[in-house]
Amino acid sequence: MQHLFDTEFFKDFTSCHLFIHEKGLIHSEHAYITRDTITKREQEVSEFTDLFLSIKKSKNKSFGQSSLKASNFQIIGTCLAIDIPLRKHNLIFVISRNDFLPQSEEDISRFNQFSRILKSYFEYYLSSFFYQRKEMLINLTINEFKSMLDCPNAQTSDIATLLKNFEIDSHDHYHKDRIELLGDLLNTLKHELSNPLFGMQLTAELLSFEDLEDDQLQFITEISSSIKRSQKILNNFSQLYSKNISNEEVSLDNLLSEVITLTKSETREIKFNVINKSNKAFNSNSTWLAQIFFNLIINSSQAMKVAQTSSPEIVITIEELSNHLTITFKDNGPGIPGHLKDTIFDEFITTKENGTGLGLAITKNLVHKLNGNIYLQNCTNGCEFKIEFTL
Repeated sequence: MQHLFDTEFFKDFTSCHLFIHEKGLIHSEHAYITRDTITKREQEVSEFTDLFLSIKKSKNKSFGQSSLKASNFQIIGTCLAIDIPLRKHNLIFVISRNDFLPQSEEDISRFNQFSRILKSYFEYYLSSFFYQRKEMLINLTINEFKSMLDCPNAQTSDIATLLKNFEIDSHDHYHKDRIELLGDLLNTLKHELSNPLFGMQLTAELLSFEDLEDDQLQFITEISSSIKRSQKILNNFSQLYSKNISNEEVSLDNLLSEVITLTKSETREIKFNVINKSNKAFNSNSTWLAQIFFNLIINSSQAMKVAQTSSPEIVITIEELSNHLTITFKDNGPGIPGHLKDTIFDEFITTKENGTGLGLAITKNLVHKLNGNIYLQNCTNGCEFKIEFTL
């Protein structure tokens, strides 16, 4: 934070205060920072809370010493202060010239503008990913961060974009935390869904013994098959990152037909064209293949639905090229924004407003588990994904 004094806006200020409270702890930390010194001390949460609420109630974030009872916190004179609520922390940031002159309207306006950038910066800095590597973060961002603070048009997203572009291996640590949480959620889902699926399966089997018309019996059979596949998918979630896989001879035509049936709720208006130029059965894990196909079809379908694509269509082509089996999924939807072309398979990258950004990441992981590769062939005139397996 000492580097703030090197920026154009902060150069006339004498000191800043940073109060940090990690939610759930009984103490907070207070750092008093000048150009030459940093003093730290612990603080009672009650004191922190009183100060945080006082600042939160203010509209312009400009304070006199008496209005904040600032002398209790070593704040001298008038100051500008913001409250910064984050996911795991609450912060207070205060700057002062250590005099008693009121802050100008321009100072207040600039400070409120900078508060957006500071909030985004602290959110990244104090996350589980960056907190353990804060020295690296400071070294990488200090010049860029200062330049953003000096830019009157800087936006909240600028610091996030800046950090996203850094090529550092810390991403693996952050990803590991998120995937461990995802694993816990999947285990919970498996436990909660197994019982109702078993009940549905039992009901479907009982109905199959009734005196039914042929089309009704076919419908019950499809329900039973879908339930079994759902149960198999749940059982395989725990093996998602395992090296042990069980292979079998797979009819890609039949498997695609089943998956398309499973996606009917999202693909009612979509035309499917499956072109199979290979008559060979493929030795692979049918459940993982089904999950791959399902994710790609759902992604295309949802994108075309949001874009209201005229005559939406998905063309799936299976063919042998040299010693490779290729499966191509091509749609005539809106495509993918160019700036996401190189990162679309990364975790937590999504084009959907409420997307998790895990669908294509899991798809890529499953393809690799099956010793294959997946590529984004085209993202402008619709979207085209190509999966390649060695025969």
